[in-house]
Amino acid sequence: MSCVVVGLVTYDEELSSLLRYVQSLEIAAANISDPTEVYLVHICNGDDIKLTSDSIQVCKIPSKGNIGYPRACNELWNIAFIDLNADYCIGANPDGAFFYNTIDELLKFASKFPNTLVEARQFPEEHPKIYDPVSFDTPWASGCCLMVPRVVFHEIGLLDHNFFLYMEDVDYSWRTKLSGYAVKICPQALYAHSVVGRAPSRFVQQCFLESGRYLGYKWGCESFTKECEEQLLAGGYYDSNNKLPELSDEFLLPPTQETMEVTQFECQFSFAQTRWGGVEFDGSLNVQ
Repeated sequence: MSCVVVGLVTYDEELSSLLRYVQSLEIAAANISDPTEVYLVHICNGDDIKLTSDSIQVCKIPSKGNIGYPRACNELWNIAFIDLNADYCIGANPDGAFFYNTIDELLKFASKFPNTLVEARQFPEEHPKIYDPVSFDTPWASGCCLMVPRVVFHEIGLLDHNFFLYMEDVDYSWRTKLSGYAVKICPQALYAHSVVGRAPSRFVQQCFLESGRYLGYKWGCESFTKECEEQLLAGGYYDSNNKLPELSDEFLLPPTQETMEVTQFECQFSFAQTRWGGVEFDGSLNVQ
């Protein structure tokens, strides 16, 4: 019997949204074709909340405060792959919901493409980045609903905790490709996640620009780092260069032919060619 852990990081979400999430997970777990043990592992970065289920096992990790999304995910991944020896860990945004066969489709896809980082397809608004309709390869996999297999975890390791929010999934996808593993999207696996029409948030924009700045620095794209810094200053987030956050050298990847082949900084914040309008670098960011 295979084991799947669904990892959930929450930060002050509406209770109704979380109850919908759990209910959708219960339905998805009940519609897996092959015998599969499903766990929900949950950590709070904000207000503490306890989630329960009558049909799946729930494991609550004690909150460590607002430690950032990647650090919280790393807590979940250690429980999933070290303590529970899971075959797969699925991370899915708390403001979304699983379709009835999402997990089943992801597992079927993984049987055809083993040891692959797999993204579920968002609906009703798809992510604009391209993917190959035959091979299903995609430049990077969104963490909105992402399945990580055990082999990839043990090879690539944890998320880079120097990100606080956003772009940790881009970085992890590039690291996965750099190590020779595939990154794909499973079009039949649907995850409900609505982003169109959301009100702009200065906090989100700041996190986006700061993460972009660090991503460019880590992967050796000085021009992208500089653009992010200029936007942070122009937007009034910082009043001088010396006030900008310190950039960590902990996981620095000097530019090589190999790193240049997996990164796509020329596509700006889309980090990929898009099938329609992507994220423009204008300080007003439509984030998916």
